[in-house]
Amino acid sequence: MKSFILLLFLSVWLVFSCKTVPEPVSAPPVAPALAVEPAPEPEPAQPDARLSFDRLEAESLDRFVLYYLLTVDNPRVEPLYVELHEPQMLINEIYSLPDSSFKITPDLIQQFILDGGETTLTVPLRVELDISSFPSDIDEYIARFTLTTVYYYENNVLPPGVVFADALFPHIRVPEFQVTSIATIQADLINTRLRVEFRVNNPNPFPVDLSTFTYKLYGEGRFWAEGTRATPLHVSASSSATTQVELSMNFINMNRKLLDDILAMKEVNYRFTGESLVTLPRLNVIEFNHPFRLPFDLNGKSVVIK
Repeated sequence: MKSFILLLFLSVWLVFSCKTVPEPVSAPPVAPALAVEPAPEPEPAQPDARLSFDRLEAESLDRFVLYYLLTVDNPRVEPLYVELHEPQMLINEIYSLPDSSFKITPDLIQQFILDGGETTLTVPLRVELDISSFPSDIDEYIARFTLTTVYYYENNVLPPGVVFADALFPHIRVPEFQVTSIATIQADLINTRLRVEFRVNNPNPFPVDLSTFTYKLYGEGRFWAEGTRATPLHVSASSSATTQVELSMNFINMNRKLLDDILAMKEVNYRFTGESLVTLPRLNVIEFNHPFRLPFDLNGKSVVIK
């Protein structure tokens, strides 16, 4: 019996001792959590400016006033400060600085403020332009007006910008006068009447109207007569027109020989001076607000027609 119990105990011990204890299964490694970076702040909106040409007014045949509109947009909720600097005028590819061929109004270089909240502000600008020093063979002018704009929000100064606008307008040429004849239409000591015929050449590709002539006639270095003429003269584009004016010479207090010399003349060295009012039509963007005084001073030799 004891042998049986001992044998059973050994059998059970052998069974349990032959079993292999499984190794513990390790858990897969866990990756560390990634750090979440915040999205970058969007770039703040930048202000914008635009310059446009509005119109041109003529003060004379070579002096003009150009009007521009500067429009500035403020895209932020804070006030925008704007300054204008470095005005330049490029006329037919020739740069000019203020007070040379163009002048700006005193308040052009200024600072102005746009309130916050996407505000748009339009500022009118006035520029005086003198083209008298430019060559006379130019047919038209291309004037580019340029400004540097400086923006800042309180203490935050932004990069400057540049705006420009072009104005295109024709070269207005001066009408030309030419005496064609001098005639004696009445000859006596008290009242000698002369008639001067002259031609007006219009070199412009648009019509002109002349009126209110005032004039003086000199012959052989002496003052002969003067007069006025109110009848207007229309001269078509790139054409010419001829007209006449009459003058009265009074010799009652002069030597009779002077009248005889004048009546005997076949030719005379004359000087014909005066001025006329010239009216021009509206030309594209150019507005002529008033007629121009056009002086003339003609010298030459003419046949005296009896």
